[in-house]
Amino acid sequence: MSGFPLLARLSNADAFDIEGGLRYYLRPEGPLRTYVAGALGLRFLQATNATFRVVEVGLTLANQPYFKGSTLLILGGDAGVSYDLSDKTALGVELGLRHQGKPGAEPLFADPRLQGVNDTGSRWSLPISAFMSVRF
Repeated sequence: MSGFPLLARLSNADAFDIEGGLRYYLRPEGPLRTYVAGALGLRFLQATNATFRVVEVGLTLANQPYFKGSTLLILGGDAGVSYDLSDKTALGVELGLRHQGKPGAEPLFADPRLQGVNDTGSRWSLPISAFMSVRF
């Protein structure tokens, strides 16, 4: 190895998610309602590219395949509160925890020391949502 830093810039992730769940209201009566929920879903991740650079030697490898297009399992839960403004509308906020499975890695480099650079594994996220509900 040359000892120079290898810089990588990933393309924007392009994904489509489908998610569903079950909500349990801890306090179902009154204008202020609290709940917990479980969620299960799928993420359809498109292939992702990366551009690699070694600035010191002027090397650029543009648009190299990084992740394969993958279908990933999403598991999670939420805790939230909603407040009824009227019989038909409510405002709320929700905090979640999500686990996403590992995307498929593309083979990148012939050098065995760099081959696993995109074998990143699964990930956790904390989505925060604000919402308005309208009942018909």
